[in-house]
Amino acid sequence: MGYNNIGDEGAQELAKALQDPNCKVREINLRNNNIGDEGITGITTKDGKKETIGLADALQNPNCKVRVISLWKNNIGDEGAQELAKALQHPNCKVREINLWGNKIGDKNKETLRGIAETKGIEIHL
Repeated sequence: MGYNNIGDEGAQELAKALQDPNCKVREINLRNNNIGDEGITGITTKDGKKETIGLADALQNPNCKVRVISLWKNNIGDEGAQELAKALQHPNCKVREINLWGNKIGDKNKETLRGIAETKGIEIHL
């Protein structure tokens, strides 16, 4: 699915599908798809209600089977990185390899992600 310019809306739709109990996807390549923070975090209203889910939400769902995800060369920033960090620590998350190279993640969040990856035995590319 790389190089298809699915953007945040496409990532949010994909997140819904990855939570379906019948979904069998274990590896997904989403590189260079113009996915930003909202594709990772989803959209939350001002009153704190989730309007749409993002990929980080899907990775925490017990039905999601994704073990390898490439988000190489998108537009993910610090907000998306923080949500991915939470997802990777979640007990339901099955990810064993994640590629986030070429995004807009700051050094502090890169270090946080590296630490989580080391603790959880996840191969990470930043």
